[in-house]
Amino acid sequence: MNDSIWVSGPRKAGKSTAAARAVAKLVMNERVKCVMWLEYEDFVSAAKRCYLDDNANQWKIIDMAMHAELLVLDDVFPQVRKTPKGKILGVERMSAHVAQTFTDVLRKRLHNGRPTLLTSTHTAEQALGHMGEHVLSWWQGEGIDACINQEA
Repeated sequence: MNDSIWVSGPRKAGKSTAAARAVAKLVMNERVKCVMWLEYEDFVSAAKRCYLDDNANQWKIIDMAMHAELLVLDDVFPQVRKTPKGKILGVERMSAHVAQTFTDVLRKRLHNGRPTLLTSTHTAEQALGHMGEHVLSWWQGEGIDACINQEA
């Protein structure tokens, strides 16, 4: 598996469950041997701690996220400020250092063909477009967008 997938949909639509089922199948079919499942909030906390302390143990988390055979980042950008048309204006708790760390990890994983599965209430275009056109263009060249819709 070399593809990276961004799964979006409303809260409680089953995005994390779908990701877990997909990962379980990959592991059971021996297509992936090593998976790192990381809640986005934990990634943010680790990146912030690394900014405050160059010797922080949290660098291990960032390094593992960068090099894991398969990385799952769950609930990316949970709290955002948006325009009425849905364009993301800002991401809560995302400092410039956290944004840079996130884009570094994503860019290196995409460049090295390491699959990444991201879940979010926002589409990749909404979320990564906020980070800059260059970040969105990396994704559009390598990633796959999927959407889970809730049944009425």
